[in-house]
This record gives sequence, structure tokens and C-alpha cells, in this order.
Amino acid sequence: METNYMIIEKLKYLKNVYGLTHQQMAVLFDVSNATISNIMSGKRAVSTETLKKIVYLFGISADWFLGLKSSPFDLQVLEACELQISPQGSDTIHINVPPEYETPTSRQQFYSNEIRSNIIFCCNVLAYKDNEIMSSLAYSALIFLKVLIERSVKEPRYKF
Repeated sequence: METNYMIIEKLKYLKNVYGLTHQQMAVLFDVSNATISNIMSGKRAVSTETLKKIVYLFGISADWFLGLKSSPFDLQVLEACELQISPQGSDTIHINVPPEYETPTSRQQFYSNEIRSNIIFCCNVLAYKDNEIMSSLAYSALIFLKVLIERSVKEPRYKF
């Protein structure tokens, strides 16, 4: 039961960080509104399948959800999630930046894990842009990515 409480607290944290509604969480996790309400109130445990969706949706570690790690970021999880949302046949997410800001170091050294996780979430949300419940969140994701790209070009220290 303690593990379920940890998962609920971490879901609440993600809900607040990303400004998600119960309806949006239901769409993203492919469950009913009632299921989300029951999970968030502790009446229902998160299924393994839903936990997998959450991991890939946010680009975070399942170990963090279970209280086994203090950081939500795991390099292998980030890489697997990036492959999931990459164009078919590509092994990276490519976001164009001016050549003077390209770096010879690997993506994981150039981008912070938090920014990589945010990019993964935004790309996943954009898949739902035509869903009425998700349209405002998809718009916010586009704005976030636009600002991130503009900041990284103007101030490379952001290293998105």
C-alpha cells in the first residue's frame, strides 16, 4: 500500500507540474475518468500497463515511481522514449538549430535530462492535438517547444 501511496503522490506531482486535468490524464493514459479518479484517491492501484504508458509519456523512470530511485530520470528510459517518438527510421529526435550551436558531444551530454523529459512529454501530447480535451495542452506544448528552441539559440547554456 505504501508503494501505491508513493505512486499517487508522484502522479499528483506530475499533474501539477504539467497542469493536467483528470480528463487529460485519462486521455493520455488511455483509461476512463473514473479510473483516474479512483487511482488518484487511492481506491485503485495503477496497473503495470498504465505505469508503462506513464513512463513513456513523461520519459521518466518506473523506479522513481516505486521509490527505488530519487531521480525521475534514467538515461536508458530517456533514450527508449526518444526512439518511440523519433521519425521512423531515425535513431534520434532532430531539432534544427543553427550550425554554430551544434555540438560534437552526444545528445545526452548536450541536453539536460529534465529538458529531454519535457521534450518527450510535449511530443507525446502533440499526438493528441486533434482531441478536443487535449487541444489546449497541445497548444501549450507547442509554445513550450518554441520558447525552448528560441532560448537555446539565444542562450546556449540552456542546452535543450
